[in-house]
Amino acid sequence: MALADPELQKNAKPLVRNQSSVKGLCIITLSNGQRVGGAQDIIATAEPVSPQLETTCGFRADIAKDTAISMDEAVHLIKVQHPIWQSGYRIGFSYSNKYTKQSGGSAGGAFSVLLLSLLDGILIDPGFAMTGDVTVDGKIREVGAVSEKIRGAMLEKCTTVAIPVANKENLNDLVILYSPSMLWSMQLFSIATLDDAVAVARVNRAANLTKAMEMFAQLQRSMGANTPVVALRSPGVMQTMQQVLQLAPNHLSAEFMLRVGSGRVPLTLGLKASLNELVAAMGPLMGAFQNTLEEDQPNRPPGSSSLSNSYSMRNRFKLTVTVPTEILKLANDRLNWLLPKLDSRTRDLRAAMVDFITVFQQVQNQNSVSYFARQQYEAKREKVRGEMGKLGLDRKVLEEMMH
Repeated sequence: MALADPELQKNAKPLVRNQSSVKGLCIITLSNGQRVGGAQDIIATAEPVSPQLETTCGFRADIAKDTAISMDEAVHLIKVQHPIWQSGYRIGFSYSNKYTKQSGGSAGGAFSVLLLSLLDGILIDPGFAMTGDVTVDGKIREVGAVSEKIRGAMLEKCTTVAIPVANKENLNDLVILYSPSMLWSMQLFSIATLDDAVAVARVNRAANLTKAMEMFAQLQRSMGANTPVVALRSPGVMQTMQQVLQLAPNHLSAEFMLRVGSGRVPLTLGLKASLNELVAAMGPLMGAFQNTLEEDQPNRPPGSSSLSNSYSMRNRFKLTVTVPTEILKLANDRLNWLLPKLDSRTRDLRAAMVDFITVFQQVQNQNSVSYFARQQYEAKREKVRGEMGKLGLDRKVLEEMMH
């Protein structure tokens, strides 16, 4: 820690609070390769050190490089608003899940909200959760796996959730993958800037936002979580949600319930979501693409090279990796469940993945296989790679994936 400048400290921003917390949305990858969303507390604590030292920020546990970068960006952003902070503290960020190494940059917005809470005394709604990276100009940036994160927020019983405005259309995927009822279980908002995030996160919200949330909460109580789509078409319900949007234009729950009620939600996932779901469904099998079948008890004269002469066809081959049968079944079931929900451009990839699972299981069920079975295995594996390559080389696909 560097020494604080006594002259600059005369105009320093004092810390109003010594601790604050906010729920950050996160993704956990299970041992079977599936991704699940969750919400965990991120806590900022200002601990006193020597008053002659500048106040610094850091983590109380091991974190990944991208998480550290997102915190640094949050610090730089807040120092644009408050250039000099009261000296003599170390602000430490910690997580409720303190035994797992944290990674990803999607907590940058949460770090920024926490710092403003300490410096400006903002009280954060305990039912609020958010995700979103942040840049030094105060913008909240797009993040990944938003559908899973929102589902995790629902399971954690978060009442108010904010996501980057750039992820807004991911709610279509949420409705397709899960159910429109998820939009009733919480109040979802889009945020474009840190100011937007603070406006939704704080307890003492602006009058229009407070009124909009009260109106939507009344609908939540009267309609119930399992309200049929036809009930959304009621003139009274439609009018109330339109009024909510007039008061709070970034109220995503109201906007998307209007879309559901008027039949304006797509029937299939977007391209990016389709590819993400396919890769997630394959789980541990993705590692199998890096492995060929190795020789098992080769039947050839010493000094001859594998597959270079007639002896190669007499050899036996075995897998270098294995996958539990229940995980293979889980992956296959997920791929079948996804079929009607996928962007049409990804359906050949899905079919290739199903074929690969089938041949993988056949090979795994045997101690070793013939040269011809090895050729079939590798052909199915290359088919998956080829379908991925087709999508990766398609300019329109690449442009859509980038936006």
